[in-house]
Amino acid sequence: MFTASRQQRSRLFRDASNISSTSSQQGSIIPLSRSASEHFSSDGDGSSFSEIRHEEVGTPPLRPPYFPDLSGFVRELDTPTPANALYLKYEKHIVEHFAALPSEVEVLLRDAGEQCQGSINCSVGYAAVWSLTDCYVWDYKKDHEKQFQRRMPTCYKFPMPTDGVRTRGAFDSATPFVCIVPPIDGVTPGLLACSLKGNFRYWDDVSLALTDIERYKSLDLYLHEDDCVTCLDCYEFSSSKDGNVIIVGTAKLNLSRIIVRKEGTSTLESSVLPRNPGYINPLLSSVFGRADKHANFRVVATTLGRKLERKYLCELFVLTEKTLELYALAPAPRPHKFISTSDIHDLIASEIRESDPKLFEAISSLDLKLLDIEYSKNGELVILVSSSVRWNEMDDDDCLYSLVTIGMDRSENAQYRVVESRRLKFPSSFSLSAKPRLVLPNGGPSVFVISPEAVIITALVKGADYNETMTMRDSRRDKLVGYGYEKNDVFGRGERESVLHVLTSRTGVMSCRLRIGDIVNEAMQRGEADEQDVEIKQAGFLSELTQDLKIMLERAVFYHNQEHNPLQPYLSADQGGDLNLAALELSEEILDTSSKYLDDSIDLKYQLNDRLIKMTRMVEFIGSCGRLNQLTTATLTRLFWNGDKIACAKGLWDYQNNSYAKPEANRFNVNLLEHAIKAYFHDRNIEAQANEDLSRQFYKYHVRDVGNLFVYVEQLVAKFSDSEDKATLMYQANSILLTGFREAFEYRKSTKKVYGLTETDDTEAWSSKAEIAIILRRQLESTEALVLDISERLNQLNQNHADDAFEQEYEKINTLKDQMVDLADVFFGITLDQFSSPNNKGKLPTRAYRDGFTSILKLLVTVGKEDSALRLAETYEDFRTLVELSLLYEKDTNAHINSYINKFGQRFAYVLYDCLLEQGKLQELLNRPHAQEHKQLLQQYLNERKPTQISWLHDIYCEDYKTTAEKLYYDALSEQQVHKTKTMLSISKLSILASIESKVDSREIRNLLREVECRLDFLNCTAQNIQKNFTELLSKGGMASADLNAQIDAIMRHYANEISESKPAFAKLYMSFIPKVLCGQLLSIEDYVDCLTLQDKQHEVDFARLIRNVAKFEELPKDRARSTVQSLWRRLYLHDRWEEISDTNKMSDEDIGQTLRQTTFYRTVSLLKEEGLNEWFYSPNDAYFSSPLEELQRRFSNRTEEELHELVADYKQENEALKRYIDEFNLLTYVNETL
Repeated sequence: MFTASRQQRSRLFRDASNISSTSSQQGSIIPLSRSASEHFSSDGDGSSFSEIRHEEVGTPPLRPPYFPDLSGFVRELDTPTPANALYLKYEKHIVEHFAALPSEVEVLLRDAGEQCQGSINCSVGYAAVWSLTDCYVWDYKKDHEKQFQRRMPTCYKFPMPTDGVRTRGAFDSATPFVCIVPPIDGVTPGLLACSLKGNFRYWDDVSLALTDIERYKSLDLYLHEDDCVTCLDCYEFSSSKDGNVIIVGTAKLNLSRIIVRKEGTSTLESSVLPRNPGYINPLLSSVFGRADKHANFRVVATTLGRKLERKYLCELFVLTEKTLELYALAPAPRPHKFISTSDIHDLIASEIRESDPKLFEAISSLDLKLLDIEYSKNGELVILVSSSVRWNEMDDDDCLYSLVTIGMDRSENAQYRVVESRRLKFPSSFSLSAKPRLVLPNGGPSVFVISPEAVIITALVKGADYNETMTMRDSRRDKLVGYGYEKNDVFGRGERESVLHVLTSRTGVMSCRLRIGDIVNEAMQRGEADEQDVEIKQAGFLSELTQDLKIMLERAVFYHNQEHNPLQPYLSADQGGDLNLAALELSEEILDTSSKYLDDSIDLKYQLNDRLIKMTRMVEFIGSCGRLNQLTTATLTRLFWNGDKIACAKGLWDYQNNSYAKPEANRFNVNLLEHAIKAYFHDRNIEAQANEDLSRQFYKYHVRDVGNLFVYVEQLVAKFSDSEDKATLMYQANSILLTGFREAFEYRKSTKKVYGLTETDDTEAWSSKAEIAIILRRQLESTEALVLDISERLNQLNQNHADDAFEQEYEKINTLKDQMVDLADVFFGITLDQFSSPNNKGKLPTRAYRDGFTSILKLLVTVGKEDSALRLAETYEDFRTLVELSLLYEKDTNAHINSYINKFGQRFAYVLYDCLLEQGKLQELLNRPHAQEHKQLLQQYLNERKPTQISWLHDIYCEDYKTTAEKLYYDALSEQQVHKTKTMLSISKLSILASIESKVDSREIRNLLREVECRLDFLNCTAQNIQKNFTELLSKGGMASADLNAQIDAIMRHYANEISESKPAFAKLYMSFIPKVLCGQLLSIEDYVDCLTLQDKQHEVDFARLIRNVAKFEELPKDRARSTVQSLWRRLYLHDRWEEISDTNKMSDEDIGQTLRQTTFYRTVSLLKEEGLNEWFYSPNDAYFSSPLEELQRRFSNRTEEELHELVADYKQENEALKRYIDEFNLLTYVNETL
């Protein structure tokens, strides 16, 4: 499945008025809102019930959730709910308390009531609850971790965007849409809020609520007055520069993509998803309302499909009230592609009727509603539908809910078919009062259907009839307001279960865990489940051929070296089965010590080493059989990281084992790692096995989570930061980090060739996760702060009273400084790609920390480790940091620079020169000793890079005005900004005049002067004039500070209203000029011709000047110059109103001549004749557009073929208009008379 995940859906429950109470349904269900004794027995459906338990751990008082009345079966919840309280436990799913609500959120939910909504983002650990006016955000996972400390996390408050007028009646609520946006390159997530009318606010860090609440980015969608936002989904792309993408749908089937981008500062970018080919349709739909037959279909939900190749990211499915639309989502700035639309409503309605003919024959009417959609991992779509049925005219409606699985044929016009329809079963007394939501964690097969009153739990597994309902006992006061699901575990694959977090208005956050692996196992044991229902590896079953492969691998790994083994294991080339699956399965068993062939009786240190050897031996064996190339990059990468984790665990166990020999007085400090392991087991409620301590249990069975230990080590250091011997505590924490990573890095170095890895797949190393980089960085900063604190304290002591304790403190400082150097080395190692593969560039989130190398090395400098900082920068060839450190700290700067230039040559020198130029240190660049000693490199740099700010100044200093003029002139030709180009040309002209006065006179210099003057004239009269017209228009209209889209609309209405209505491709072309002109960007001569000649007729155009510029500027190839002049003459002929001129009734010959002399055509021809440019005249018959498509492709290289054909269509419209002037209004006659 494509690596983009929907983090959350805003506005969880809507359309309540259209869903009525449910009908009586029979089935194997457990109605939790009724007495448990009525529904549980040993002879029932096999579900088991476990008594609710409490753990007295000193937690703050939490309200009990209003779950089933269990009197007579278990004891009532009459005491405060402790952390991790177990609410319900069945054979297949468990519900537990996870986190309480902050007091501010409790007040909001109590006061705002029904108008509140909520959301949970499990990947970042934050939750949000909002009303019409305010939104509260908090770290609910931090709350879960710190409940035993009686401290609640910080709660951030944000004001919600408003539209000024609340929309009522047509739409159900004006509550804003909110989503928690995962951090792009930081630690804390952002918050995006959107009003009903598409007014966006985005805070890139929720902590801004405490410092600068007004620092947000804003964006408006400018929806039509009868349109509003109905759907907002946030997706996170793990392998795309787009990062976080928000899809917004409206009640009028308008779709927009909002991109949250981080490039220096956070930005919001929006683009319209056109429903039909062409550019003008989305513009008309958003400004004037959609005109097609689907205009009134509101967008219900969206979901991403499979990954696409080349220029598109993935499929985007859009579910409306009646249709299913398919788009190809493209990375910015490429346009998206509309693929197809299908009337899916009727297809599903027909299937619903056919699924139970007897039932639907008896009903009076059937009202089918499409509620939600998800994309499953097997490539099918799952749609949640409600069927509102009426049995007779006198009865109220009953509502039935179904999951409809849709398959599709991915042809040019996607064809859909119903694969399966499943009726959801729930108690007859139960009804959904609001539109429920569908959740397929990680693409299924687990399914959760969520409403404010309950969660329906089921599974899309063939042969599995699992259907449970989790209802709230007091659904009026304790509603479900938000939800989120856990993705795969950060450091490993995790257990075979799906985890859903739900947020309620009184209880707080609850965790619902479904054991999907058990459900699949049972169905497969009965022989009823298909392989496509779930990944075979996840279910724990292998096909017979693959099982044979695994057995052969086990022989090679466990028995090959035994002397009594007479067999030689070998994998033949034609042996069937899935080698990737078999290798992964065995690797996971070795990692978890679950293989029956591992010797559990041997010493743990030897066992870890033995597991590591066997992990490598398996890959060596596959390679010796010549089948290593059959393992995919993803498989090899997974195998490699599994071995990497065991290597890390082996080093940590050695460290921990050695720590037991330390003095008892420092028992906590030396056993910091042991405390981290205990915290790991405590958080997961895992008890120690018989005759096994927790540390040994972790290194045997939980090595896949070894990365989590570093998280707990950091938390423990923070918890005991007030320790008297803080230096020893920090030393132990640093030692743990360094020990683990050194062992892992050594394993990678020694075995990379064995795995044959030259690149990895998109999966990061467990050690390259952003969490690890953050821990290392914070540990570095904490260590630096401690070193500086101890140093300051020691400096204040009387040096005459120095004793052994005084010397020991200095020894601790030096040790911590050395650890800082090693931590920085590890930090750089994990934030760089492990295999330097071009395919990995920019993919890893931790590459963002690469830009922080300089700040890390500065920490070393502040503690006196300047040489180590320079050595690390040199080791990792981080020339930018090396330059900055060399320039920032004056110790032997020139000597360092010379040695680096001698060692690295041009690679270092060019970075040095770039840095000096950026800082404006031109004098240092030219006068430093290195400039003289390596003057050839400097001269080569100046010749290649041609930095104008240096070279022409140097020429003026040498009084070489001719060279100055030439350099500035040719640099001006490549400059993109109008004012810079004008400045450079002006100085070039002065230099030419100075050279003439210096008697450097020649035909060449005078020709250059004419060219400079010609271009200055063009800039003054054309480029700057267009910019001036645009800015004056916006200033007069009070839109100088308006949103760019609004400015574009205003300019289009004033200058290009005609093409907006009749020529959509030309309108799109004209709109692309406006932002460039407003920001002072220089256009090409072709673009200026189009920008001026596509204006409405009431605006005067100096056609003669444009023709003169095309004639004198030689940048264009001859064919494109001819096409440009053709366009000029064609639009010149179309500019005059010949239909009025041809009406010669009651006009004398003199009047006709006077009329012709007033035409733009006459004035243009007169001026061209005066300037001797008669050869640039094109008659009407020569002015037709006739350029081949290849010529347009050369000019518009970034346009798709479809867009080029749209341009050709607009050009042909001009041809038709010109032909009409010739045929109907005697254009040729008037042209000849004028000439």
